[in-house]
Amino acid sequence: MGWSSTEHEVVHKATKEHKIIIDTYITNPTHNTRSQNTITALEYAKLVCKELRGASYAMRDHKSAYIYREGDTHVMGWVGYGDWMTTKTPDKYQFVIYAPFHANGKYRDDKKQFRMAMFNDRDKAIKKAKALFRSYTVGESACALNHQSASSITDVQGDASRAYRDAGKPLDIHVSSFGPNKHALIDEFKALLASGHLFLRAEVGINMKAFCDAYDFFEKRKASEIPVMYVDMVTDRFGDKIYRLARLKNGRHYSPNPNVEVMSEEHCQQSDVPQWVVDRVSTLQIVDNETYVEGVGYKHCDNAYTIHVDEVNPFVD
Repeated sequence: MGWSSTEHEVVHKATKEHKIIIDTYITNPTHNTRSQNTITALEYAKLVCKELRGASYAMRDHKSAYIYREGDTHVMGWVGYGDWMTTKTPDKYQFVIYAPFHANGKYRDDKKQFRMAMFNDRDKAIKKAKALFRSYTVGESACALNHQSASSITDVQGDASRAYRDAGKPLDIHVSSFGPNKHALIDEFKALLASGHLFLRAEVGINMKAFCDAYDFFEKRKASEIPVMYVDMVTDRFGDKIYRLARLKNGRHYSPNPNVEVMSEEHCQQSDVPQWVVDRVSTLQIVDNETYVEGVGYKHCDNAYTIHVDEVNPFVD
């Protein structure tokens, strides 16, 4: 549960509300929205960023701020000033760190506090934040984002399964919705169609062929394990653009664990990226964010994609 319940946020979304929050609670408050706690959280975030090379901040809400590095796909976590305790009310607000790779054994791993460290002293909190915050590896980013592409992949498989079931209805054939399998008459139907049999009712032959075609389509799509390749483009500390590739064992898994599902990781210059990867990404670059293209892959954002692997792609006819 620990990894699947961890809060993972991408940089391009994390920065969207920053200006609105600053305006509402600090610079242009209305209806008594100005908050000293927001100012305290902001100053805390600024000091954390001073301790982390290349780090920036963006307000997450009125009491916390994301910490991230420009060029990264995911934020490194967030810091806040407030009350996140679950067992008692503290005497005063605490300086909190939420770090995706931290484990606080005082809490269950399905609770937000499992990834938190809390301090009364700001300097101690800053020191701890410096120790806990780091950029995601490519495999970690791949797993953190895979729920979006997995949903699209399983939707395609579900559509193929429904089409197979529906194609049997005109022939009065029932295909179970629970783990549909090859119907006993599929081979007989195919042999009959191949023989050129003249049906007394032409629609029977048409429906029979549609049923066989729907089965073939379903059979190709139903793979239980679909390897995928995650690709993102990040900027390293020297300002160079790096392409990061991670192959996942099964793109159908909504919350893959990086320690189990990541089969390989690679960092390379654009000139060294395999051509089939370039072709897939190029196709996805022209569609909107959070869009799936069947047989090609999923675009998370302008610099992150999950693509099908050519040699084991069940979605290419």
